[in-house]
Amino acid sequence: MERNAVLEILERHREDLGRFGVKSLRLFGSVARDEAGEESDVDLLVGYAVSPTFSAFMDLRFYLEDLLQARVDLVTETGLRERVRPSVEKDAIRVAWSHEA
Repeated sequence: MERNAVLEILERHREDLGRFGVKSLRLFGSVARDEAGEESDVDLLVGYAVSPTFSAFMDLRFYLEDLLQARVDLVTETGLRERVRPSVEKDAIRVAWSHEA
């Protein structure tokens, strides 16, 4: 999937993402670098306003996979390992965040 296509889709669904409790969403990995192949997954780093339940986390992942029609590797900001954080943040592109009330 192309980077711009992913960014456009996520921006169009920003309000829906907010309903999942998403406060920030960043694209990283091969799609962010525009190096993805046909079989590449979409890597997303998600920040929540409140820690989600496992079920809520999986609901978001399935929603994103349906939306993007691609496999999604979803990682929480708090779950990101410190040793990989620098490379993830180097590639990361902010794509969506929830609206403040």
